[in-house]
Amino acid sequence: MDQSTSKLPPLPEDTVEGQYEEESEEEDQSEYLMRLFKETQEQMAQKFQDTINNLSKKKGKRRESTSYTPGASPNEPSLPRHVRPEESPISPTPGPRATSTPATESRPSNIPRRVFVSTPTHPSPLQQEIPRKERSVVKIKAKNYNLNFNGEEVEKFIKKIERIAQIEGATEEVLAIQMAFWTTDSKISDEIEAMPGYEEGNWTQLKKDLIAKWGRVEPERRYRKDSLVKIFNETQDEGGISNISQYKRFVGEYEIIITYLLRYKYIPQENIFHEDLFDCLSEDIKGAISKEMIKENVMVRAEDGGYLIPPMGILKKYIEQEVEARILVTKRL
Repeated sequence: MDQSTSKLPPLPEDTVEGQYEEESEEEDQSEYLMRLFKETQEQMAQKFQDTINNLSKKKGKRRESTSYTPGASPNEPSLPRHVRPEESPISPTPGPRATSTPATESRPSNIPRRVFVSTPTHPSPLQQEIPRKERSVVKIKAKNYNLNFNGEEVEKFIKKIERIAQIEGATEEVLAIQMAFWTTDSKISDEIEAMPGYEEGNWTQLKKDLIAKWGRVEPERRYRKDSLVKIFNETQDEGGISNISQYKRFVGEYEIIITYLLRYKYIPQENIFHEDLFDCLSEDIKGAISKEMIKENVMVRAEDGGYLIPPMGILKKYIEQEVEARILVTKRL
């Protein structure tokens, strides 16, 4: 082969320069990618660190919001300032752990986690239960005191349930709210429930409502003159007073009625009944005390020849002397 033909023709100058330019462009691109990768990595690391710092700051603020208030009880955490007590949630009591080993695991600080406000294990004032004694309401059972209001003698019924309330320790509000349950008449119960005092739980007002509805026009009188006449007639029908037991029973009833009539001025004086008392005596006691009073000039003779019965005090004195003398005679026999 000819030497001139074996040699390769020289490359054009523009071809050599283009090759160098391509190699330099490849080197510049790889350096750019490496630099971009490093910058991206640094930016991501910085953002990650910023995120951790922000979470730490939020956690610190929440801890400050649940910190104890100076001067407060050490067992009672204060609520966050931006939350009103009535709106703060009451968390349920945490259940027992599966094991007795406390949780002491630590989490790396560079790993983010959700932050929760810690819940105290001791009850807050909102969780504390009101003592049962303060919440309980005294219930007065009608069957225990034979309570059955029928619309009659309302004043007497009111006094009775007020005394029961003192025994049971019930308040006036309890009397007001339970009044409608102390009757077996549904009509009366409905009328009580419609009264203002019952709706308001106001016992003072309810008493006025009850008396206005079923009370007497005049105050109830416990005894009258007829009450004395009644016991006089009953004693005479039984044969009169002949022994000490009959006399004591009669005087016991008589004294109660006469004291009431004198106190409220239904009678001017007691002496107006001295003749009635004398008539209540048996015939033998009448004769015995009459002889004694005539003998001692206690019984005054009237103009027509009869005798006047002495005043009540003197008459009772001679009656008591006679019945006591008979007791002594009976014991000796």
